[in-house]
Amino acid sequence: MSGLVDVALIGLGGYGATHRRALQALEKAGLARLAVAAEIDHVGQAEVINQLRQNGVQVYRDWQEMLDKGGFDVVGVAAPLHLHRIMVITALQRGYPVFCEKSAAVTVQDVAAMAKAADETGLLCAVGFQYLSSGMVRRIKQLVSEGVLGEIRRVIGVGLWKRTDAYYKRNQWAGKLRIGEDYALDGPMCNALAHMLNNCMYFASPVPGELLDPSEVRAEMYRAIPLPEMEDTATVLVRDKAGVEVMYLATYCNPVQKPHYYRIIGSRGEAVFEDGKLTVQVEGQSPTVEEYRGTGSTELMYRNFLAALDGKEELLSPIAQSLRLVRAQNGAYISSRRIHEIGAPHVRRYAEGETMATEILDLESHLEACVREGGLPSDVGAPWGRATSWASVSDLEYFAPVSVEKLSD
Repeated sequence: MSGLVDVALIGLGGYGATHRRALQALEKAGLARLAVAAEIDHVGQAEVINQLRQNGVQVYRDWQEMLDKGGFDVVGVAAPLHLHRIMVITALQRGYPVFCEKSAAVTVQDVAAMAKAADETGLLCAVGFQYLSSGMVRRIKQLVSEGVLGEIRRVIGVGLWKRTDAYYKRNQWAGKLRIGEDYALDGPMCNALAHMLNNCMYFASPVPGELLDPSEVRAEMYRAIPLPEMEDTATVLVRDKAGVEVMYLATYCNPVQKPHYYRIIGSRGEAVFEDGKLTVQVEGQSPTVEEYRGTGSTELMYRNFLAALDGKEELLSPIAQSLRLVRAQNGAYISSRRIHEIGAPHVRRYAEGETMATEILDLESHLEACVREGGLPSDVGAPWGRATSWASVSDLEYFAPVSVEKLSD
């Protein structure tokens, strides 16, 4: 596209603020601008809307009316996750390329429908997994794709996060299985720590731009915080047909929040990213250490999207790759069969300011054992562990759990 690309943004609150900042930077760079927007909450977002209107941005209440009126080039979707499917498909069918906030959607049938719409219209649909734009992720993918580590055998990702009760009061779908008739699946695996699973599957494939193609999944999904319906702790193993394995360990119940930890193990060496440092050890060579700061950005993902529209770059995160991610995510719930509760005496609840925090006692040591032994909590003797079986996901096309007590038949 020549000249400034006009973007129509659906959703101004929440992560929409990040999109707005990205578009402001892109306008200064002469690449794109926020031309029109749609926001249903004109009371809560009154100040933002007034400022946008002063800057000449038309703001609608109804996103479909905005699409009907047109007058822009592409659509950005920063609305709640459970609304992504209808918004993305409608925009594509109206003839607009789409930049959709991550995750694309939380069920395989929804992501498949979005990917089908992109394929049938021939239009680009990017998903905003901004970590893929970071120097660290690009470097690890380069090492994998160029065979520096040999054949990849195992990828480990650990996310020890902390979320208080206040986190679950941020919106009406926080921690929910569904909102109305739409699935939310709002736990770490499908929302805040979806990046980490996406990264792990990205590292596990030697093909540039592709994620591991999952064949089977085994998972144990747990809840210790009393507010959510969904998990606050996800322990997952994902394998492809060749036996390459991803281990994903994520929680909101650590006493302190820590940065992501990644370990990529190959036949000739391994790479470890921890505390901003990437250490690479290859057989017969001295280890190297590189420092990386930052987790990529929505602005960089928009830049990639715009470059792809001009045919100058490949999309970093096309909708088709999110099909692989969501098959693994849905397979994790199928394998776990339910969200397993962790209660006393294994949990500590304590006041933190005006809210409450939750700690799973000795969780970090149990997860360290998982990494060391290659198993899940039930395999390494966690007293609250609940054993599960592998679930095939190669041909998974539909996932519609009845409740958190019955995630699969």
